[in-house]
Amino acid sequence: MDMVNGLYIGDKLKANYDDYYKGESEWRWLGALDKARNIVVLCGNYPHKTVLDIGSGEGSVLKRLSDLRFGESLYSLEM
Repeated sequence: MDMVNGLYIGDKLKANYDDYYKGESEWRWLGALDKARNIVVLCGNYPHKTVLDIGSGEGSVLKRLSDLRFGESLYSLEM
């Protein structure tokens, strides 16, 4: 069991993530296009100066939101 940022991470869970996010994935980028469009459509009328993407993976959705200038401060939270 490894400790990461004060949290213990099981060996099996850590092994699942070790190689998962190496480099950008075209498949994730294509999925991010629709996800970001949905976010803009659903949240466009709400204040969105700050955006937090929880479970953001490699950050494809935030990249697309940044390209669309949706939000001034974009933050990512990933295990």
